[in-house]
Amino acid sequence: MRTILLAAAALLASMPALAQDQTATAAPASLTAPAQAPKKLICRFMTHEGTLVGKPVCMTKEGWELAGYQARKEFSDFQMRHYSR
Repeated sequence: MRTILLAAAALLASMPALAQDQTATAAPASLTAPAQAPKKLICRFMTHEGTLVGKPVCMTKEGWELAGYQARKEFSDFQMRHYSR
């Protein structure tokens, strides 16, 4: 039992040294990748049927476009199901 406890303590003691070695050799992200502007979030209040207060849902412009496309596709598929039987 003592050997397991001592081994675990030694392992935990060496972890910060290993972490420092890895961070020292890794180049900062700002030097390796070109700086990108953060994506602007667009928040909209979504209310579900039966609720009085909407909850804010925040996504990027691309996220809102994708969500709109998926909603239109699902609605179109729902309408076309009747004709495909």
